Amino acid sequence: MGGCLGIAESLCRSMHRVFCLACVLGFATPLMASARSFNSYREGFVPLASGENVFYRIHEGRPDVRPIVLLNGLTADLTHWEKTVRGLLASDATILTLDGLYQGRTLVEKVRKFTPSDYLTKWLVEPKLFPHLGAMKNGSLIPAVSIQRQADVLLEVLEKLEMHEPVNLAGLSYGAAWALVFATDHPEKVKDLVLISPAYLPVKGSEELIGKLVRQFRTNFFWLQVSDKDLISYLYRTIILTQSPMTEPTVLKWGPLQLVAAAEMTWGLANTYFDILLKKLEGSQVRVHQIQAGHDQYVDPAHLEWAWSHIPEGNRGTWTVIQGVEHKINESIGPLLGELITGLTQDQKTWQGKFSLTPRSGKLVDAQGTQVAQFQPSNVCEHLFLQPNVHPTGENHPVDRIQRWPLDHGQFWGSVDLQGSFSALSKYLRGL
Repeated sequence: MGGCLGIAESLCRSMHRVFCLACVLGFATPLMASARSFNSYREGFVPLASGENVFYRIHEGRPDVRPIVLLNGLTADLTHWEKTVRGLLASDATILTLDGLYQGRTLVEKVRKFTPSDYLTKWLVEPKLFPHLGAMKNGSLIPAVSIQRQADVLLEVLEKLEMHEPVNLAGLSYGAAWALVFATDHPEKVKDLVLISPAYLPVKGSEELIGKLVRQFRTNFFWLQVSDKDLISYLYRTIILTQSPMTEPTVLKWGPLQLVAAAEMTWGLANTYFDILLKKLEGSQVRVHQIQAGHDQYVDPAHLEWAWSHIPEGNRGTWTVIQGVEHKINESIGPLLGELITGLTQDQKTWQGKFSLTPRSGKLVDAQGTQVAQFQPSNVCEHLFLQPNVHPTGENHPVDRIQRWPLDHGQFWGSVDLQGSFSALSKYLRGL
C-alpha cells in the first residue's frame, strides 16, 4: 500500500512540474515572440532603372509601427549600423539599412561589372587641372555622384521595397546630408528626421587649408590657366585621397576604388546649401532632430547652432548633445543611440528643445537639468577621447599614450609644410 502511495505521490509531483513548465512556456511564448532576433532579416539588391544595383538589409517589424531608415556616413557601409539596429529592435519598427551609390556592397557590385577595356579606356581619377588630357580617355570609372542623386536612389529603393507610408529617417554625417536632401524633396515621405553628427559645412580647418593651398598653387604654378572651380575640385579630391586612409581606415575596406569613390562623393556635396534646404521644410510634417557628439573631431558645434537657427519653428524638434563621444556615435554607443532614436521618433513623445545625454548614466536631461528619460547606461565608448593622452575618466591610461588624430584637423593640416611640398613639386616639373 505504501509503495502505491509513493508511486502516486511521485506521479503527482511529476504532473505538477509538467503543469508549471507548461504555464511558464505559455506565458513566455508571447514575450519571446515579441523580442526580435538581430539575425532575423532579409537582404539583397534592388535593381535601379539606371542598371545599378543597391544593396539593402531589412529587419521586418510590426505594420502598425512607423519604419526607420538609416543612411550611412561617407566611408561607411550598412554594417556600421549593426549596434544601433540592436538598440532599435525593441521599437518593433521595420528597420531598413542600405549601401548608397559608391558604398559597401553596392560599390562592389558596380566594380564587378568593370571590364579590362574599362580600366584601359577610362580614368581612375580625371585630370581636372589638365583638361587637354581628358581627350585621351573616355570619362572616369567612378564619376562624381551628387547628393541629389543619392536622394533619388533612396526614393526608388523605397518604392521597389513597397515602403509607401512616411518613414522616420536618420543619417550620420554624410548620411545626414543625404537624409535632409531627401526630406526636402519628399516631405510627404518623412515624419521624423534625425540628423546625427550632421555634415552641414566643411570639416574643421578644411577651408583654411584649401585657401592656403590655392595661394601656394597660384604662386608656384602661375603659368597654368585653371579655373577656381577646377582647382578647388582638384585640391579637395587630393586631400581625401591622401589623408582619408590615415584618418578613416575603413575607406579601404572594400578596396582602393572605395577611396576614389569617397573623394567623388565629397565633391558631390558641393553647391549644397543646407540653410536653404532647412528652410524649405517649413509647412511640412517633418520634425527635425539634431544629435551632436560632445567631442566631434569633424563637426564644429557652431555649425549645429547655425543649422538650428535655420530650422523653421514649426519643424524644430530636439537637439541632443551626447557627452563624451566622437563623430561616429553609431559605432561607439550604437545600442544607446538606437534607444534614443526610438524615444525621439515615437508618436506619443512631445520632447522639444535642447537636451543632454550622458552615456555612463543613461540619463537624458533637458536644458533646465530635469531628467526626462532613462536609457540603458553604456560604457562602450570605443572612439572616446577628451584630449590627447587623457583617459575619459580624467586619469592617464596606457591606451591613450598612443599617438592619435588631433581633435581639430587644422592642427594636423597646419603642420604640413605646404611651401616645401609645392617647391619640391615645382622643381620636379621644371626638370622634366
